[in-house]
Amino acid sequence: ERNNQHVLESLIGHAEIIIIQGYTLYRYPVVGAEEKYVVIDLYDPYYLEGLALFSGEGADHHRDDLQGVLDTIAEQLRRGDFFICASERQRDLWLGALMALGRLDLPNYARDPTFRSLIDVVPFGCSETPPVHTRQVLKGVVPGIAETDTVVLWGGGIWGWLDPLTVIRAMAIVYDQRP
Repeated sequence: ERNNQHVLESLIGHAEIIIIQGYTLYRYPVVGAEEKYVVIDLYDPYYLEGLALFSGEGADHHRDDLQGVLDTIAEQLRRGDFFICASERQRDLWLGALMALGRLDLPNYARDPTFRSLIDVVPFGCSETPPVHTRQVLKGVVPGIAETDTVVLWGGGIWGWLDPLTVIRAMAIVYDQRP
């Protein structure tokens, strides 16, 4: 951990802009202490994940965990110079949170009544323009993956609140029809 802190401090010293997400400010306070332009990636509204994760049996035991998540998010929203999220719906959520913390103030409104200069959408997913295959990088290159294999990319975790069993069962059906 100490070595990570040293490396991080060195990298920050050379940076003009720092892009972070999650628990970075909590784990490495030096990131927020520096006079750098900090972009906060709010793609993952992990407080909502925490509600699902910590609900159920023993929920009272996790009340402090949830408060810690909320405190971490509030710290990010106070410190960030600019924020990015994945959709307009997420942007609405984060605009409300920024408003609650006083970040949607008159000077910011006078500069930009849309607040796009404070928070904007960086979409997640596939481009409307299909990718162009120019060279092999996975199939037939990585040991254990044949050139004729079908590769499926899963862009996230397998969490109970995302109904992972349906995805797993669907993959079994796909495999039976097309190994």
